[in-house]
Amino acid sequence: MNKLYLNSSASIPQFWQLCAESKRLDESTLDSRVLEPSLFALLDFVRSHPEDRDLFVYCFIHLLHWPEFGPFNLIEYCMAELRWPEVRDHLEGIARVTPELRCLYIVNRILAAFNDPWVNGQFYERYRVTESENKVELAASRN
Repeated sequence: MNKLYLNSSASIPQFWQLCAESKRLDESTLDSRVLEPSLFALLDFVRSHPEDRDLFVYCFIHLLHWPEFGPFNLIEYCMAELRWPEVRDHLEGIARVTPELRCLYIVNRILAAFNDPWVNGQFYERYRVTESENKVELAASRN
């Protein structure tokens, strides 16, 4: 990684620290209720530093390539709200060329977070669609 680029903002070390906490939790539990607060902490942090958006785009893209820095769930959780086109474009590029099935699965799972409804959002309280919301959505799609 380009250390100069990543250290050009005081918020970048905090970004990676939040990623490390999510990774620690992700490796210790399968319970999304335990993991979600750490995912939300990163999303909230990123939203509170719009001046570092370009740096965060770079960081999210690198999270995909270097999973030792954090789980891919971080990318999908944050992109479900942020929907940054640079991240989506990068993921779509990988999906077009990768022969690796596991990579393709992860990339497609993250890309799904850019769509409404986000199917895997049901794992997280923040993105869970209630039964009544689902009925309204189904009724609207039939008209």
